[in-house]
Amino acid sequence: MVGAHATIAAPVAGSLLIFTALRFEADALNKALRPDGQTLRIHVIGPSAQNMPKNGDVAGCQGIIMAGLAGALDPALHDGEVVIDQPLGDTLQDTRWRPGGIHTSDRLVATPAAKAALFASTGAAVVDMETAKARAFAERAGVPFLAIRAVSDRADQPLDPATVSWVTPAGGLRAGKVAATLLRRPAMVPELMRLRRRSNLAMRNLAEAIREILARSLFP
Repeated sequence: MVGAHATIAAPVAGSLLIFTALRFEADALNKALRPDGQTLRIHVIGPSAQNMPKNGDVAGCQGIIMAGLAGALDPALHDGEVVIDQPLGDTLQDTRWRPGGIHTSDRLVATPAAKAALFASTGAAVVDMETAKARAFAERAGVPFLAIRAVSDRADQPLDPATVSWVTPAGGLRAGKVAATLLRRPAMVPELMRLRRRSNLAMRNLAEAIREILARSLFP
């Protein structure tokens, strides 16, 4: 089940809950993982975690995974590369995942210069706008937590700040605003198409990583 509001389905003891910031991310994981609503559920928390559930909604969960796209801060990261925010340990040395910090920003980190400055000051591998808030929520609820992200834009790739206004607080897409922006700025179309291809690659790799977590019973 993919949640669209702050209230999610009644908790099931032993179930695993996946948080995403965007409806696009949830739809991709829903298609790839086919959650049954009993052992695995997906909930959209919105950009900057504006659509978090209540603590009681996650009581009895086996754990929470914060999953989705992120911007690379480490210049060594490639398109679609998957970063997990804890040491992988001996059992995961054969995976393609990269252990690394995930920095949570209160605003879009859009330019290569801003990414380089943040990498220098934090040492984090990638940046998002939700992980720290989702981790704090899980800690308050007493639920184990894991964050895993896939790179949609490299450290040397800029993002147009206009994209922030395209997303609703619930993580959906404002299609009318997208169309209006592109009509005013048609030069954005090629870069938007490239971003979509990179995002699709990142989500495929992310789904593969989560399937491996589930198959190996690596969480919590």
